[in-house]
Amino acid sequence: MRIKILTRNQANQIDSKQWDELANKSQFVNPFYERWSLLPALEFLQKDDKVYLVTASIDEELVALFPIKIEQHSLGIRYLSVWQHDHCFICDPLCSQPSLLVGIIRHVVQKLKVLVVEIQRHSRESYGHQFDLESCTFSETRGVIFKTDQISNHLESLPRKVRAENRRVKKRLFNQANATYLTSKEDQSKNWLKEYCQLEHTGWKGIAKGSILSNENVYRYYQTMFNSAWQSGKVEFQGLFSDQTPVAISFRIISRNRAFELKTSYHENYRQFYPGVVLELMNIEALAGTEFKLVDSCTSSENYLINRLWPDQRNLYRSLYFHNRLSGKLLKMLYKLKNRNRLS
Repeated sequence: MRIKILTRNQANQIDSKQWDELANKSQFVNPFYERWSLLPALEFLQKDDKVYLVTASIDEELVALFPIKIEQHSLGIRYLSVWQHDHCFICDPLCSQPSLLVGIIRHVVQKLKVLVVEIQRHSRESYGHQFDLESCTFSETRGVIFKTDQISNHLESLPRKVRAENRRVKKRLFNQANATYLTSKEDQSKNWLKEYCQLEHTGWKGIAKGSILSNENVYRYYQTMFNSAWQSGKVEFQGLFSDQTPVAISFRIISRNRAFELKTSYHENYRQFYPGVVLELMNIEALAGTEFKLVDSCTSSENYLINRLWPDQRNLYRSLYFHNRLSGKLLKMLYKLKNRNRLS
């Protein structure tokens, strides 16, 4: 097996066909590490030279790929993290042979001479289950939908009070604001990304400097990513409109029949109609007609709306892998002692 650690500027040297083939046969679906998403992230979201790409090949076939970052702890300890930028919501690797991951990680650790590896937001099936003896792991959950063909039954099984409230807010918005529900599948003539960005920027996210348009590099990342994603059908938008005025817009990215919900924004002038709630309800109902194997909310475990409306939860993990030397073992022991109440 040939393992390479490439700089951010060397990412374009990876054969694009092999990268795409790996994404299609990887045991773990992660659109954030696919070529159309990760290359723009490397170009626009990380300007220093601390981010690298790890690749592994067997007989000239690409079998694993994931980004890493060299970081410095406040105590002066140099450590490695699987890179997660601010717009990435899962860190599973692209890997067609998961049994190789332990060896790849160990090689990288020895090559870069670090004692600790941090892996955020990963499934246990990827990195986690192989590092149980050498890691500390924290767990969290977030809302997902595993069976879209069961959504209608789920919505009907919600408590009566919740169902009544759902009907009330929908009726109020559609009747009083003359709203309509539209998706990018039905109208491909709209510049959906532009409309979303403008809507988001006029609201509280714009005021807080957290909107896409608040940062030129973030905007260029989304623009570049969506130009590629749109051509290959990997992005979908959904919106509520009052005449031609956007009331609320959301979007998702798609990979191998799995959907990842990224962002939602609403018009502040319509907030009394709870447009974000109504759009979420409409999106859930529309999913009933799809064949997605998984829909991931990409939200936190504390998201009240998602926890109230979505039927399922998935477990994600944050792991710290300690190099199997005396100093690494000591760090692991101290870390477990300090965080004993949080470990899963």
